[in-house]
Amino acid sequence: MFPTLRGKMSHLVVFGLILICCHARIIEKNDQIAPIDEQANKVEKFLEDFKTKMKTGDEELGLPILDPFVMKEVPLKVDEEMIKVDGFLTNLRVDSLSEYNVLSGNFQLIGLKFSMNLSWPQIVASTDYAIDATVNDFEIYGKGKIDVAAHDFVFGTTVTLVVNGKYLKVKSLSSKFSLKALDFKITGLFNDEEVSEVISSVISDIVPEFINNYQDQLAQQVDALLTKQLDAFLATKTIGDLLRMFG
Repeated sequence: MFPTLRGKMSHLVVFGLILICCHARIIEKNDQIAPIDEQANKVEKFLEDFKTKMKTGDEELGLPILDPFVMKEVPLKVDEEMIKVDGFLTNLRVDSLSEYNVLSGNFQLIGLKFSMNLSWPQIVASTDYAIDATVNDFEIYGKGKIDVAAHDFVFGTTVTLVVNGKYLKVKSLSSKFSLKALDFKITGLFNDEEVSEVISSVISDIVPEFINNYQDQLAQQVDALLTKQLDAFLATKTIGDLLRMFG
């Protein structure tokens, strides 16, 4: 994940944490632990309400507009022994991030455990790109446009927090995700439109199967990223800070 993109994506990660805090505030005001069904209903309602915040942003929460998710430029830089990449994305735009369906949501005050499952009927993205890369001495280059439509993407996560001194940290985090279909189109790859069309078709066919078949390996990378972002956010936050921030 590239630094400029990582900072903005962290707002999506904190999204889940916001839900925990808001729900904890509701329980504190009631001075009792609500029944499990009632807790789930409140979390799911907040997930529904959060769709609007993704479209409008929220200055109080420090939340920028996330739908559409827009970035003017994203550098692509990798310098490893087997992989060298030099390039950038420009005019990146992702639409429909707020158009999810809430499959489930729950929070347990005892144990500070939060879980949610969401599905997106479709997420659409577009960007201009330029790339010059080498993978195992194989050159990859091109300049053009990329259009992507992901269909029926499902994401679920379970997060458990623990008190770390007077602050909080992630004790455990696990996620699962699946993708039913992908429409991928790239132009200008190898400066050859016929090759670009063939590669577009191949990527569209294999990516959903790859995601579903290598779920565990991919989830490890995603979980590590989410844990890092959440821990950075929690490093200076007490439970009281979070309740005041979101309550």
